[in-house]
Amino acid sequence: MIKKNHGIDIIIDNIPLDDQKTFELYQRAETNATFQFESPGMQKYLRELKPDKFADLIAMNALYRPGPLEYIPCLSAVSTAWNR
Repeated sequence: MIKKNHGIDIIIDNIPLDDQKTFELYQRAETNATFQFESPGMQKYLRELKPDKFADLIAMNALYRPGPLEYIPCLSAVSTAWNR
């Protein structure tokens, strides 16, 4: 679809998982139209966590559901402590 509409070939394996500008968008919770990261609740937790690695996004996606949701503040606290 991207190639058809924009003439650009995207090779999924060439997309970097450590793109700083992308993480800055997630840290500011500018995630509208981003599957599973667009809800107001998820955006709130993204602002708190300030993800700076792909593993942070994986963890948020795994925890943002009934039950595990209560552990997100722990993830934020641990991540903040590790990044000091």
